[in-house]
Amino acid sequence: MVDDSVLEAILMSGVTLPAPSGSVQQLQAALADDRSGPRELATIVARDPVLVGALTRIANSPAFYHQGSARSLVDVVARLGGTKTLAIAVSAAMKSALSGVDQRIVDAVWERSAHVASRALHAARRSSQRHLADTAYFAALVHDAGICVLLRRTPAAAAGLRSVTAASFDAAALAVDAAAGAAHAAVGAIVARNWKLPQLIAEAVRIHHQPPDELVPGDEAQRVALLIAVGRRAISGTTDEWARWEPLVEAGLALDAPMIEAMEDREGGA
Repeated sequence: MVDDSVLEAILMSGVTLPAPSGSVQQLQAALADDRSGPRELATIVARDPVLVGALTRIANSPAFYHQGSARSLVDVVARLGGTKTLAIAVSAAMKSALSGVDQRIVDAVWERSAHVASRALHAARRSSQRHLADTAYFAALVHDAGICVLLRRTPAAAAGLRSVTAASFDAAALAVDAAAGAAHAAVGAIVARNWKLPQLIAEAVRIHHQPPDELVPGDEAQRVALLIAVGRRAISGTTDEWARWEPLVEAGLALDAPMIEAMEDREGGA
């Protein structure tokens, strides 16, 4: 976990955290109310045209498209479910809140995270941890938010991300950490905590570059981090870091290399 001393040190270093939007706070409150369903969530979403567009586009994407296009916003929310609806709202709000950073880099970071999230969701549905699918999707959508937060303080570090390839993205992100003097994974976890996201998500974000020495039985944050690692592997290919995640993925998710490669083939490797 990220303790208060770490939070204080990061904030004192000049890092400014984005604030959660009204739409996110309203959705969080609605989801905490057992009486709220797709209609109530859709009413909140309808007040934010950008979010309406994002949810509709994703709900009708290949990852969720099953029986024709969703005909109404209520259908969109029902198709996605509450967790993914909130995840997409949080992702869109974080992206909008990160002003002062090269927009091309913000777009690239969020586009990559969306691809990682789609792969993590796909992997979870075929793993031994299917119940974590929506949580893994949520965590993967925001796992690299800390990069953009750090770039607000150290804009010169953006140079290494302007011409980055999929295979070199993680190395470039860690170079941003070195330039900023803080780990983007830890900063991302602090943002998640500040936005009152579930502790499970904040912890998975914090450790997404830290393959554990061993898996702890019942530690779902580790399992979500494993699913993020599978998503990253699908985008970036095999890396030195993946070599450390791979045996943990097989042990913790019951996904081996042939199964992961088969999933990529079915998705066209994109």
